[in-house]
Amino acid sequence: PHSQDLIIFFTFSVICGTLLLQGLTLPWILKVLKVSHYHQAEKNQEQLTELKARKKMTQAALVWLIEYQDLINDDPEQLSAVQLRIEQYKMRKKNLSERFKTLKDGHEQDESSDNAVTLSLSSKILDVERKELSRLWHNNELSHASRNKLLQQLDHRSKR
Repeated sequence: PHSQDLIIFFTFSVICGTLLLQGLTLPWILKVLKVSHYHQAEKNQEQLTELKARKKMTQAALVWLIEYQDLINDDPEQLSAVQLRIEQYKMRKKNLSERFKTLKDGHEQDESSDNAVTLSLSSKILDVERKELSRLWHNNELSHASRNKLLQQLDHRSKR
């Protein structure tokens, strides 16, 4: 019975020692073998593939908007909205092409930083619009119904 406890103790010690040794030395081994360099290459390739897909999606939307524009020539309000979207999609396509070229040339891009800047700017613009809406409401330049409608639109835009 006493030798059985000793075998269990040694087995447990060997297993724990092996796991600790491998767990503590693995990051060092990966750094020495420069495995993170290969991970970066995979990440860049994935970003290139994603940007290429975004460009194709944007181009498809742009083609559809241009075709749709021809169908609604008799509705000036809708035509104006579509023309605005066409310009936005042209700018988006240009931006994606520039990002694609930058990444393809081997320059790293911090996409999360780009997204944070865009979200921050969008948030600030919405704040300015909300303050102006509040000012208009307090100066009685706006009906209650109009105020609520505009607030709903701002809320909808902020959720995107």
